[in-house]
Amino acid sequence: MTRPAVKRPATSRSAPSAPAASSIGPDRSGATRFEQRSSVDFHSIADRLSAWFAENARELPWRKLPLGSPRDPYACLVSELMLQQTQVSRVIDRFSAFMARFPTADDLARAAEADVLAMWSGLGYYRRARHLHNLAKAVVDRFDSVTPTDFDDLRSLPGVGRYTAGAVASMSSGQRVGAVDANAIRVFLRLLGSDADPKLAQTQQMLADYGDDLARAADHAGIINEAVMELGATVCTPARGKGASATSPSPNCAACPISAHCAAFEENKQREIPLVVVTASARKTKPRTEKRELHIAAAIIMDAKGRVLMRQRAAGASHTTSMWAGMYELPAVETLDTKPSKAALAKELGIASNLLVLRETIQHETTHRAVTARVYQCDHIPRDWKPSSGWLNPVWVNTRKLETLGLSSLHRKMAEMGLA
Repeated sequence: MTRPAVKRPATSRSAPSAPAASSIGPDRSGATRFEQRSSVDFHSIADRLSAWFAENARELPWRKLPLGSPRDPYACLVSELMLQQTQVSRVIDRFSAFMARFPTADDLARAAEADVLAMWSGLGYYRRARHLHNLAKAVVDRFDSVTPTDFDDLRSLPGVGRYTAGAVASMSSGQRVGAVDANAIRVFLRLLGSDADPKLAQTQQMLADYGDDLARAADHAGIINEAVMELGATVCTPARGKGASATSPSPNCAACPISAHCAAFEENKQREIPLVVVTASARKTKPRTEKRELHIAAAIIMDAKGRVLMRQRAAGASHTTSMWAGMYELPAVETLDTKPSKAALAKELGIASNLLVLRETIQHETTHRAVTARVYQCDHIPRDWKPSSGWLNPVWVNTRKLETLGLSSLHRKMAEMGLA
């Protein structure tokens, strides 16, 4: 692989402070420990990891070459929100199109929510799209349409946490702050050889401080933050079960550029860390809950041109779930826990129930729901039939039009059944 150029910042790096030793007692998270951060050679770790990243960085549409070049903070914000809880491969497919449609915070702020959801389609977790839309409006209102690059300014935006602010600030302006995501947490805990519970606030603060120390020691904070996340995503990966392939180990310590600094590797505990500790209090306050069943009866209604009828889901509380609010869907009825009748769907459509023929039953999982969707075909709709006046924005769509609408993967699958 050709080694990409690395742009060095003009300012010299500073040595991280040498904090006192820190520990987490067994009463909070089991037998845990942190090494003294003052004994960690952050400069060596940063140098080795930055060199490795220059050789192994994946080519991604939101990464700007040469590595370390200042990035558009708005584009950083978009990519970071897209990457939360979504596989990189799926974000690759959507990022460039989203940026082409909304190239600036102004463009995004002015857009209708339905258009934003349409461009987000396929990424899931649509609350993130609404959150990003609101962030763009806040940038326009509070920062004169210029996305901030300062950590504290970014944190002042609604819903922007420490990780997102650190990522955007370090990658757009080189500000020496860490960005500790789930991948970085795993890398740092293994480097420290710590079995601390990563869910504890005390652990998270220690890891955030560790990330800040590493960012201050590096030539470029943005590069080192990305390098840590890249290492966690591709090399220092979660441990697999006993049946893991010997040719594809996980974690792959033999390929790690900083294994010489890793306490877990030295003690052969890399497969045991991080350890998730479930305390008695956590079990009390967060009982395991089963996904609630959501039942949908949906209708495929075609016109003479072979188009499928869709309508926009209202944002009000009349629906059994708000996760698809504002998105397009087939005409449908929903119930929790019990199967809706074909008669209920026919009543919603204003037609006789004998015109509906069950075509397919689809099982679908979301974060909080186990969905059963029964899809009915209506091939003989009366000529004088019209969509209900109470429906929001009904529209007849073909395959091309379908691509422009914001709809969930489930409703897209059902609509495509009619267009196939």
